[in-house]
Amino acid sequence: MASFIKASYTDFPGKQVSSILFTEGCNLRCGWCHNSELVNETTNEYVDPYEIVEYVQKSNHRCLVVSGGECTIQKDLIPFLEMCKEAGITVKLDTNGTNPRVLQKILTKKLVEFVAMDVKSRFDRYKIVAGKAVSSRVLNKSVGLIKDSCVKYQFRTTVVPDLVDIEDIAFIKEEVGVVPKIQRFRCSSTCVDEQYRIHREHSDDEFESFMESINKL
Repeated sequence: MASFIKASYTDFPGKQVSSILFTEGCNLRCGWCHNSELVNETTNEYVDPYEIVEYVQKSNHRCLVVSGGECTIQKDLIPFLEMCKEAGITVKLDTNGTNPRVLQKILTKKLVEFVAMDVKSRFDRYKIVAGKAVSSRVLNKSVGLIKDSCVKYQFRTTVVPDLVDIEDIAFIKEEVGVVPKIQRFRCSSTCVDEQYRIHREHSDDEFESFMESINKL
């Protein structure tokens, strides 16, 4: 557990306020990801899980987003979520969907109320887009688990100029059944790969045109 934000107003759909816990480490390597310190495990921070639970439990919002990195690779994730549930905390889980076995346990135990799965691109392009090939069987398994569960959910895709395009979005819609929530790439000094720290962004006109195309899918 690498860092903790006490209050966020945009990260938990349907909730006005939530806290966010970021876990360290990821099993993918998306070059355009802003969380390089989490991915590379260089935050040099430690957050006490008991203190987090105590804080959120006593807060007015009692909502927590568990994100990363990729939180499902953490061996203590399920015990932590069980502790949150026992404390009456409502949890949203952010995941890349590469660990359906862990996800199934979480959903079966009803440890979260909301799951957001990041779908990077067409499944056959994960090696290029996410830095590692992932079996379509694995990703489809996670999609199915989420859709068949009783939790609220959201699929999300970051559109990156010259990397993730309208064809990817069309494919994702076919696979998950809905157009994913579109996230706009912004270059940053904290991107995992240096090339994306200076990578071009969509202009406002380009992005507007992109969204118009997506709305026609």
